[in-house]
Amino acid sequence: MTIVVLIPEYLMLLDDDGIGYGDGLFGSVPFGVAIGKPGLGNIPLEQLVSETWLMGVPSLRAIVKTAVDVIQTGKPRGYLSDPITEKGDPTVVKHRTGKWWARTFDRPVSQHSLKRIAQFQEELKAKGADLVVSLSWVYAKTDETTVKNVKKTIEELSNIVPLIYNPKTLNLQTDSSLFADTHEHLLPEARIRRSKELVQQLRPIIQEKTPQNH
Repeated sequence: MTIVVLIPEYLMLLDDDGIGYGDGLFGSVPFGVAIGKPGLGNIPLEQLVSETWLMGVPSLRAIVKTAVDVIQTGKPRGYLSDPITEKGDPTVVKHRTGKWWARTFDRPVSQHSLKRIAQFQEELKAKGADLVVSLSWVYAKTDETTVKNVKKTIEELSNIVPLIYNPKTLNLQTDSSLFADTHEHLLPEARIRRSKELVQQLRPIIQEKTPQNH
C-alpha cells in the first residue's frame, strides 16, 4: 500500500493556467528557473526560451538573476538552491525580514488546479498508489470572504480526492510566530506540531486501506 500526501500551497491551488507564478507544483517553468534547471519536466531549454521567456513568463528579472548566478558561481544561489537532507527537509531556516501581514483569499481553488489534481490522482492509481490531499497551514485572516473561499475550496477538493484538514481552523493560522519566511513555511517547532497533526489525520485513512490480516 502506497499513499502519496499532497500539500499544495494556496497560490498553487489558485493558479488558473499552469504558467503563472502560482505554478511551482503543476508546471515546471517558474520552478525550473528558480532552481537553475529550466529543462525540468522535460521542457527543452529552446522551448523555454522561445515560448516563455519571449512571452514574459516567467519574468525577465528572474531569468537574468539565475543565469548570472550560474555564470559567476557555477551554481544557482536563488531561493530554492539551499541543500536539503536525505529525507527532503530543509537544512537552512530562513526568517522573515519584512513586516508580517495576514493573507486573504478572494477566490476558491481554480478549475485548472482541480483538473490537474484529478489527473495526478489517476496517474498514481495507474501505479497502484492512492492520493490524499491536505490543506497547508497558512498565516491568514479569518475574515468572512477568506473563510467562505476556503470552505468552497474544501468542498471542491473533497469531491475529487480524500482531503484532510482541521475542521475547526480550516488550517488557517492566526499566529505568525509559527512561520519562518513565508506564509506557509513553518519554523522547526511548528513543523513538529504540523507533523503530529498529519499523523492523527492520516491514521484512519491508513487503517481503512490496510487489510485486516495485514
